[in-house]
Amino acid sequence: MINNIKAIGARLSLLAALLIPGKSPAAYITGSGYFGLRGELRTAPGSQRGEETYAAINKSFSLKLEARIDDKASLYTEARIWGDSFETYLGEEASTDFCNDEDTGCSFSADNSYKPYSVDFSQVYTTIATDYCLVEAGRKARTWGMGMIYNSGESPFSRDQSLFEGVQCSVNMQKSQNLGFSVGYDKIAEGKPLDFNDDIEQYYVTLEFDDRDNSNSAFSKHIALYLSNVGSPSGGEVGLVDYKIFDLYAQIIFGNISIATEAVFKTGKAEEKYWLTLGGNGSGEQSIDGIAFATRGEWTLSGSSSSVDMKETQPRPMKSHKLVFEFISAPGDT
Repeated sequence: MINNIKAIGARLSLLAALLIPGKSPAAYITGSGYFGLRGELRTAPGSQRGEETYAAINKSFSLKLEARIDDKASLYTEARIWGDSFETYLGEEASTDFCNDEDTGCSFSADNSYKPYSVDFSQVYTTIATDYCLVEAGRKARTWGMGMIYNSGESPFSRDQSLFEGVQCSVNMQKSQNLGFSVGYDKIAEGKPLDFNDDIEQYYVTLEFDDRDNSNSAFSKHIALYLSNVGSPSGGEVGLVDYKIFDLYAQIIFGNISIATEAVFKTGKAEEKYWLTLGGNGSGEQSIDGIAFATRGEWTLSGSSSSVDMKETQPRPMKSHKLVFEFISAPGDT
């Protein structure tokens, strides 16, 4: 029961008339988002034996706004009322869940009240178009490939977001250009501001070939490569961190058939204790070498659209029938 508010796309024009003859700068605000309710029933939701069944009506809300100052600069924000959909449900934080008066004790059902909602801004970033590339700076969610390693979590009821604070310079693929690339820097963690040795940083580069928009035949493809280096000079309290990520993604579309595959390679070492739960070997300095693989095939049998959706940003068929096959291998702890 998801009500896409993408119809909000009706632009709100804020004209700020300045006392400058012949000039009237304008800012345009565009919004898109969703609100959804979903009944959910899970047995052993933590994938562990002995856990109780989870039964609730989840809720999800997000609103993303773009303030376009001119043709070259925009400011983006994403506001969320409920972050983790698995922990937000109808009746949450009711008056019976907390005590607000030491004399009378906890509230009871007749109070019929709830704690007020609070709005969190998960993303705030700006984009500026230059003569060389599109510069993005701030805190932004990131999706890559099938979402095995990074997923922006923009779909309703998504539980997590891959968020990064940094700067990226990307040469976007235009309608007449199939090849694009980007370079970027992320501050994964800032330790003590006066100590450069306890920061965790990421440097990355991406390369993409995508002819899905301008292919003249039923055959099209999207091939992408992501390379990054995550490290900390000496670690400080977090410990030494030094590993590399290689992610290769490929999607092939032929008529109503789509096959997407992603392979992730991680290699290096880190002293962070949590790596042990993800398959790290040894004590202290963990070896984090690993490979993960996923593939997804789709065959659209029928629908209001005669071909497979080319991109997530394009309108989807109102109705479709598909056969889907997925295989995922992501080894964790032993």
